[in-house]
Amino acid sequence: MSQRLEALKVANEVRFAAADVKREIRDGRLRLADALWDERADPIVLRDLLLVQVGEGPSRVDTLLNRVEINGHRRVRDLTERQRRVVADAA
Repeated sequence: MSQRLEALKVANEVRFAAADVKREIRDGRLRLADALWDERADPIVLRDLLLVQVGEGPSRVDTLLNRVEINGHRRVRDLTERQRRVVADAA
């Protein structure tokens, strides 16, 4: 039972950290380019991270992802260094 509780605690910490990253981007305290290298953003789906930016809607985000040829359903942790740079430059 304690192993299960420990796993739930870790999962909650990861979710809260990801939510903090999104909140910081939305509030302007963290740039998207910096968030792509922040380990707290690793579990976030790329499209969701891009949508957090003020003024970015689904259509604009999808256009950007098509232009850079990256699947928006990938998690930030699964992006290569080159892909992170491309998204950071394009966003």
